[in-house]
Amino acid sequence: MALKGQKEPAIRKIYRPDDQERKNLRHVYERKEEMSDKRAEFSDKWDDWEKQWDSYRLPKDVDDWRSNIYIPLTASIIESQLAEIIDLDLMPWVVERGSEDASQAAVMNAILEYTWDVSKSDLALYEILITDAGEELITDLGENILVS
Repeated sequence: MALKGQKEPAIRKIYRPDDQERKNLRHVYERKEEMSDKRAEFSDKWDDWEKQWDSYRLPKDVDDWRSNIYIPLTASIIESQLAEIIDLDLMPWVVERGSEDASQAAVMNAILEYTWDVSKSDLALYEILITDAGEELITDLGENILVS
């Protein structure tokens, strides 16, 4: 079940998937390959975007007496957007499909709310957005800001 030009994985000596599992594995391998190819398209721009996020400035020359003020526009835009996203109530909730599901939905919502509060999921979500989605926002905004 290797992709074109790749050798068969060693795990196949132990694990022999049936036809449906092979189909699923092939889909996963192909999807991974597609994602790697897509990421490669942007890899040359990552350094520029990271410099923009970090408000990178060239070091001043010893003889340069002028100030070198830089307004971190990208970071402030992203941080303000993340703050607005976090203010939204992003906790999942259960909706009954019929009147017979109303009591079960109420119980499930109570469980979700309790676990959301106990695990401080709103703070965890903020951390996830800062590290993962923040990088996505950088790349999306970065390309638009660098062009404009």
